[in-house]
This record gives sequence, structure tokens and C-alpha cells, in this order.
Amino acid sequence: MAELQLISSDSHVSEPPDLWVERIDTKYRDRAPRVVLNPEGQEGAYLVYEGYPPHNLAIGLGAGRTPEELAAFLKTGTYADARPGGWDPAQRLPDMELDGVEAEVLYTTLGFRLFWLKDAGLQRACFRVYNDWLAAYCSYAPKRLKGLALISLYDPRPQGGHDLVLPACRPALQLGDLRSVLGGGAGPGHARQPPRHHRHGAYSVGIQCRKTRHALNGYPPRN
Repeated sequence: MAELQLISSDSHVSEPPDLWVERIDTKYRDRAPRVVLNPEGQEGAYLVYEGYPPHNLAIGLGAGRTPEELAAFLKTGTYADARPGGWDPAQRLPDMELDGVEAEVLYTTLGFRLFWLKDAGLQRACFRVYNDWLAAYCSYAPKRLKGLALISLYDPRPQGGHDLVLPACRPALQLGDLRSVLGGGAGPGHARQPPRHHRHGAYSVGIQCRKTRHALNGYPPRN
């Protein structure tokens, strides 16, 4: 019998802390999401993004730790303490060998919170940056790393100069012979999906693109 191959259908990248600050359109540079250390007297690494309090990132950086180690890491952990495979694909492959995983479907980590951004233009600009970076990340081992692009629900069609179905983007968008994208759920506090979700679903079908969802990539709770 051939040896069974394990595929992780819910793995995550750790976006570089300066990803959006360095790459986003100039007009959004001052508003770009960013990682900061010890903001406002809080200890650890935090994502600062428009319209919401800083969000502690340690939970997304704690791979490879025992439960006892993780408890301490969640209080003060930073990128300096994390496994670099989250943002360096060359370092990820040895981690996959250690776990006995042949291939991984890769979700965002920081990008979940960016579905909450209220400015559609800023959100689309952030998603373009992430999708370009993810395509490059997955191109290191395209048969083993399968990334899920981020699609703005304000308008699911390709925006600006970044067409999500262009061949250059396909390394980050393919699962088998199907492109895949990460759309949004209705979100906590929402009883049903707003109309934009239905437009997104219809557009995904139109470009033969598989849509997936994940906890936290909906809308924030209603006040």
C-alpha cells in the first residue's frame, strides 16, 4: 500500500510585519495596517489597523510550542520569537516535513481583520498587496503550497490593475484546476448575509472560482 499523504486544509501564513507599509499604494501609506511593538503600554506585537483598537498577534505566531510554552508566549510573543516559515516559504517546507504534511491550503492571518475595514478603497488596496505577496510565497513550491486570495466584498470584481484571474496570480489561487478565494461570512452579530455576499458568490461562479470562508473574515459585531 502506498504511504498516505497528509494535506492540511486549514493552515496559515504569517504576513511580514511591514507588508502593507512597504507595498501599499502611496495614497494609503499613512493609513496602512502595520505591526507595532508595545503600543500604548501594552506588551507584545499588535496589528494596528484603521477604525479598531490594536489587536494582539501572539495567537497567530505561536506554532511549534507546547501548551505550557504557548501560555507564556501569548502574553509577550513577537515576530522575533516566531517560526519564520510563516513568512519564508524556504523555512516552511522543513516545518511541513516535521509535521508529516505533503501540502497545505494557506489562509491569511492578519488579513482576517482587514475584512472589517470600512473604506472599500483601502481594503481593496490591502488585499491587492496581500494577494501579490501570497502568489510569490506559493510560487516557491506551487505543488505543495496552495494559497487563498482575499476578495473585497464591497465589490468582488477585480479592481484597478490587479486582475485576480490573470495567469501571474494563479499560483496563489489554484486548488487542483480550480481558482480559490477567501470571501466573507455574515459575521458575528449579523443574522443573514448582506446583498454583497450574493454578488460575490455569483461572480465567483462566473470566473469558475471556488469560494471559501473562515472564522473572523466576516463583518464586526453590530454596536
